[in-house]
Amino acid sequence: MYDADYNKHISVQELTIYPNPTTDEATISFPEDLLGDEKVEIEIFNHLGQLVKTTQSYSVNNISLQLGGLATGSYYVYIRAGSISFPTQKLTIIK
Repeated sequence: MYDADYNKHISVQELTIYPNPTTDEATISFPEDLLGDEKVEIEIFNHLGQLVKTTQSYSVNNISLQLGGLATGSYYVYIRAGSISFPTQKLTIIK
């Protein structure tokens, strides 16, 4: 049986990544109580589609991303929390 709630897609308005552009650190902000106790998985891809960083956190309203090891450029941030997936976000790093 198909469960329509299994893959929930959340609108981009419910997620904020700031500052953008950034240098060494960015924050992902979620609305309160959106994720419950879900583990949040974050994957960052470069412009070639190569996975360059992964991190996990248990859901809180704000997650800090340490980006000091990444070079100047455009990156794509994919965020998943249990059955919830967020639209891919573009993040620019300037050194």
